[in-house]
Amino acid sequence: MHERTLTALKGSILKWEQIVAGTGFDKGADNCPLCDLFYNKSWCNGCPVKTKTGMSCCDGTPYQDEFVRAKRRRRSALMSYDEHDAAAAEADMHAAAKTELAFLKGLLP
Repeated sequence: MHERTLTALKGSILKWEQIVAGTGFDKGADNCPLCDLFYNKSWCNGCPVKTKTGMSCCDGTPYQDEFVRAKRRRRSALMSYDEHDAAAAEADMHAAAKTELAFLKGLLP
């Protein structure tokens, strides 16, 4: 793995460590070091996430499969004032963040 790629991967891991700790937040590609390096320039080519999944835009990862879905559910629940479902979705987001973090750590050489 190239040094720039490893640095970006470690930055993405830090992002998800902060999300799990409750001190960070997700802005998708806008605050992802791997996306900064690979997404806008080459549609994810060379990204270790794409290498692992074979798909662009983090498809096939806990981020897309679990976190984004829970985040959308939370937003919908908040808009409909369903505090119970919003809390459940928030718990699902936290669990998915832990899974995403483990996924990214598994990409380290």
